[in-house]
Amino acid sequence: SDPEVSAMALTEEGVILDRLERYDEAFACFVRARRSAPRNGPTPEYFLELLHGLRAWIGEAGMSTWPRGWSGAPRPAPIFVMGFPRSGTTLIESILSAHPRLTGTDEAPLMAELVNALPVLVGASYPQGLGAIDDRHIPRLHEQYWRSAAAYIRPEVLGDRRLVDKLPLNVPNLPAIRRIFPDARIIYVRRDPRDTLISCMMQRFEAGQAIATFDTLAALARLYVEIEELWQTCRDAIGLAVLEVHYDDLVDDPEPWMRRLVEFTGEAWDDQVLRFHERSAGRTISTPSYAAVSRRIFTTSRGRWRHYRRHLEGVLPQLSPWIRRGTDDGAA
Repeated sequence: SDPEVSAMALTEEGVILDRLERYDEAFACFVRARRSAPRNGPTPEYFLELLHGLRAWIGEAGMSTWPRGWSGAPRPAPIFVMGFPRSGTTLIESILSAHPRLTGTDEAPLMAELVNALPVLVGASYPQGLGAIDDRHIPRLHEQYWRSAAAYIRPEVLGDRRLVDKLPLNVPNLPAIRRIFPDARIIYVRRDPRDTLISCMMQRFEAGQAIATFDTLAALARLYVEIEELWQTCRDAIGLAVLEVHYDDLVDDPEPWMRRLVEFTGEAWDDQVLRFHERSAGRTISTPSYAAVSRRIFTTSRGRWRHYRRHLEGVLPQLSPWIRRGTDDGAA
């Protein structure tokens, strides 16, 4: 049988069993679904090694000495939204995209395409190629980025709006963002890692995505730790404007966080942002989060991990640094 169809069917069966509160049976379906899905991305070992090597490179790169800006930029720098998949990045993008001066990308791989083009554009691969970039290359890199954006976003939608470039696993591309868009703003979204990983197990990811090959909780936990550690290394080294958002804070008290998000972008407040769910319901969102963001902010998925507690036991020691103090079973 078709592995893709089989994986989809098993995922749907698992979701139904979860709703019926038959959690162990549901989890068994999610495990089978992840294992039966087709794979054509990098192996987990290769990807983790890449992330580890990147973290070591950042320590030697001296990014603080890189140029701080380019006066000839054709458009304002994007606002980048990233974080581990299923951590709330789609919700943040939907909130910001409700602002009349902003529009989202729906996970278009714009920076990944730019990074892949570095050997052609500057003659060296990533990340070492960033050191070869000089003032001659920057206009070409900007042109390439905005040409890619135009392939994903209709010109009449983009217009003179600022771009919210949301891609969860864009963290490895942060050094490229710093070199090419030194005026960029970065929003990093974090959620309870236990809920994040259970949500990942319950989702179908595109076969080409790196995360699709991380098909067990143990593998996902390793990736989670590596992404968080890479983020912390980058955050301290890149010298970009950064806002960290915790999903639980946002759903607990939405309006102050919506205002804070808009303020961080540098735009004036607009009440349309409060009605983001109306706009989301009328636009195409291709990520697994579509059904969630087209409703008002809700808390039903929070704490879902408790139903799968025994399946998480093996990875809790790895995740504990990112479990908030004071949460159920969090560090005291």
